[in-house]
Amino acid sequence: MKKINNVLLTGILLAATLISQAQKMNTIAIDAGDFPGYFKPAENIPESRLNEININAIRHFTLFFENPLRVKWYKTPVGFLVYFTCENMKKMAAYNKKGIWVHTLSYYGEYKLPGYVRHLVKSIYYDFIINQVIQLEEDNQLVYMVQMEDPTSFITVAVDDYEMKIVKAIKKQGER
Repeated sequence: MKKINNVLLTGILLAATLISQAQKMNTIAIDAGDFPGYFKPAENIPESRLNEININAIRHFTLFFENPLRVKWYKTPVGFLVYFTCENMKKMAAYNKKGIWVHTLSYYGEYKLPGYVRHLVKSIYYDFIINQVIQLEEDNQLVYMVQMEDPTSFITVAVDDYEMKIVKAIKKQGER
């Protein structure tokens, strides 16, 4: 349980940092039309050239991600972000200023969710439709953020090491 709490806290802090940076610098926007929940730099921030990116980040990226498509690098105040498609999934990898890998986010649907995670979620939320999965890989640990809905509510749960915790629950408008 400590692992999931630590990773959730890291994720929440990362999201808060990204949102505060976006508000201060106008550098991040949600691209809802392309993929729900997928963050990318705003259109007025240019894509970085490879010679602006730390070579260690580029080396790690080329070694660990096979056949990436639509690769776009961005320099941020705290490091580097690379957005790409790999294995039919949208992904974002983050690197610090020294080019050391920090984490990878992968965005996909229910069909790519590992069986044990799907079983754990569906055994409790069997009437819910899984809209999206955000997989956080950090320090050899995987956390699955599963976004679901039923006719009356939206729920996001985090799954880590066969443990599940509700992260967010929202009732739909007009429902009581």
